[in-house]
Amino acid sequence: DQRIFILNKITFFLQNWNAHQLPLKAGVKILENHFIVIAIDESINVASGCSIDALQHTIQSIEKQLSITLMNRLNVFCIVNNIIKCIPINKLSKDKANKYNLDVDFIIASAEELPLDDNSIDTAVTTFSLCSIPDSQKALNEIYRVLKPTGKLIFSEHGLSPDKFVANIQNGIEFFYPKISGGCHANKDIPNLITNAKFNIDNLETMYLPGTQKFLGYNFWGTANK
Repeated sequence: DQRIFILNKITFFLQNWNAHQLPLKAGVKILENHFIVIAIDESINVASGCSIDALQHTIQSIEKQLSITLMNRLNVFCIVNNIIKCIPINKLSKDKANKYNLDVDFIIASAEELPLDDNSIDTAVTTFSLCSIPDSQKALNEIYRVLKPTGKLIFSEHGLSPDKFVANIQNGIEFFYPKISGGCHANKDIPNLITNAKFNIDNLETMYLPGTQKFLGYNFWGTANK
């Protein structure tokens, strides 16, 4: 069945897995018929960005062979009545809106191609999303397009630090970090992206969020207008 096929494919890959020609010791299990868990013994050798990339390609190959999706970020898993269920994020949002009698239209679409008319939106909000949109500049251009002439962008994002040492780390991990973090790019220059989309930033605050790693914790929040 699919479960055995997935385990066999990943087990075979792990038997020859290496990081810069150093062998990696790892194992795989499928838990609760929902979760593929891969563990590595870092006391022997540590996985590198290239080795993680190779693992990701193996999983993508399995997806194609079985015509299934194993890495869908639009779903969440939770326990309902002691049963693990897969629930689309948009359904959770709809249920929450219905609970408070909010009239909300949910549109499932790419931020890079918004199915909205020009000059049709009063306010746009982005919260910790520009880091993982493949073409965040295009997404901001789209937001600018759909906002009314008096429209406003409200943003709260993390990105490139002004501190050279931290920025060097952010740029240094760029070749592998998005592959293990759901597509998150830690080094996006948020203010520059916003102004490149022709917005005027009228309020901007920044800081390292307390309790976060600096390479992920430099935050920007504020407002911009057309």
